[in-house]
Amino acid sequence: MESCSNMKQLKQIQGHMTVTGLISHTFPVSRVLAFCALSNKGDFNHARLLFHNIHNPNTYIWNTIIRGSLHSNIPTIAFSFFLHMIRLHAQMDSRTFVFALKACHNFMGISHGESVHSLLLKMGFHSHLLVLNGLIHFYAAQRPSLNNARNLFDQCSHKDVVTWTTMIDGYATLDCSDAAMELFNLMLMTGVEPNEVTFIAVLKACSQKGDLEMGKSIHENIEKSSKSMRCSLSLHNALLDMYVKCGCLTGAIELFDRMETRDVYSWTSLVNGYAKCGDLESARSFFDRTPQKNAVSWSAMIAGYSQNNKPKESLKLFHEMIGAAMVMVEHTLVSVLSACAFYMDGWRGTGGCTSIFTAAAITDWLDGFIARKMNLNSTFGAFLDPVADKLMVATTLILLCTQPLDLPLFSQTPWLLIIPSITIIGREITMSALREWAASQGSKLQQAVAVNNLGKWKTATQMTSLTILLATRHCSHGGPALLVASGVLLLYMSAGLAIWSFVVYMSKIQKVLLR
Repeated sequence: MESCSNMKQLKQIQGHMTVTGLISHTFPVSRVLAFCALSNKGDFNHARLLFHNIHNPNTYIWNTIIRGSLHSNIPTIAFSFFLHMIRLHAQMDSRTFVFALKACHNFMGISHGESVHSLLLKMGFHSHLLVLNGLIHFYAAQRPSLNNARNLFDQCSHKDVVTWTTMIDGYATLDCSDAAMELFNLMLMTGVEPNEVTFIAVLKACSQKGDLEMGKSIHENIEKSSKSMRCSLSLHNALLDMYVKCGCLTGAIELFDRMETRDVYSWTSLVNGYAKCGDLESARSFFDRTPQKNAVSWSAMIAGYSQNNKPKESLKLFHEMIGAAMVMVEHTLVSVLSACAFYMDGWRGTGGCTSIFTAAAITDWLDGFIARKMNLNSTFGAFLDPVADKLMVATTLILLCTQPLDLPLFSQTPWLLIIPSITIIGREITMSALREWAASQGSKLQQAVAVNNLGKWKTATQMTSLTILLATRHCSHGGPALLVASGVLLLYMSAGLAIWSFVVYMSKIQKVLLR
């Protein structure tokens, strides 16, 4: 097993174990299972098949298959194994609960996580520091339950560096930079030595707050701790990001020059920094020198051009990005690129804007389809995807209203696009607030506001109408008036479906509250 490096070798070893009877012994089969479930060269489907053939699996084997499900990014399967353990009254340990909480975190199962919390309280695991850290991490990952995380943190009598770091990172991730900084200072006062992850979390808070002095102070602490703590590339990149976001490009360049190892994110930080200062020539120089560019580096340079009123250069680089077979980062750039292309005159502006919006809509649908099909859902993706959709639609609607179509119909009735736009944007803002509130109230209300088929039809008509309206923005190349009218009609249908779906959601919420 020590020399095994792929599944072909593993199956040969497993075959030999089967012939000799070793496969029926707990330790050898647990090693085989661990390779299949946890190795990057393993096969989780083979691990599941092997697991189901193990009689009376022990706690380690259960934990391995649950952890393997998480490693394969299938949190729902991980939680189903945990539930199976409960049904069979299988023995659990601290790690079992940590893995179960991580599964709940990954598929945003707040109510499921609360059930796990109740169970571990009954079984007496709440006093285990490993489990307590897992609970704090679970609750601190979501704003509605952030206070629960802080209560658990305050009740903990013996905190280690992981406990402090988990709470600080929760605050930093949810943009509570003041609370993160306050807790970090308290950590230092209590004499707990920060580790690399702590510094990365607190640097994130400094970046959000724009606190350069505090960032420099943390950098000095890192330099002092370099003898006892490894200063990794991730930590260097966090420092770079802090200097750039705090507007200290000199500090960022000095650090970059001293870094022995750099990756694409190191180079992209300086691209962002120079673009932010308006020095597009230097930004482009760093972009061109970036080895193995990814979608993030391309997006940074395109955004730099857009933010500095260089729409033609931005659109040109976007076409180069597509030519390089890079997938556009819709979540960060579609609104910028749409605005950039929108204000360009002529067929390039309309064509570029329409193609960007269409590509974003298609890739958004494809992204969701693949995630559902392959069980690749994540908490961050589930949070960010609807935010990006709403940002893209709201930006396009606002731009359409501020610069309406160049047609007689719109000069006579300038309010024609404003009414459905206000309706759609208002509904989206209200639904976002409702969903955040429902997330803090439990699973029944979460189910009441879950996306339904009516919402999907609303999105489909919305995307279709906006694509038509963008493509027909100039009468000189916009196509027949019938096509323009169909775009307006679809936009009103979308607004109607938005109101209808909102009423349906509210009626479901009312039924849950009246029970």
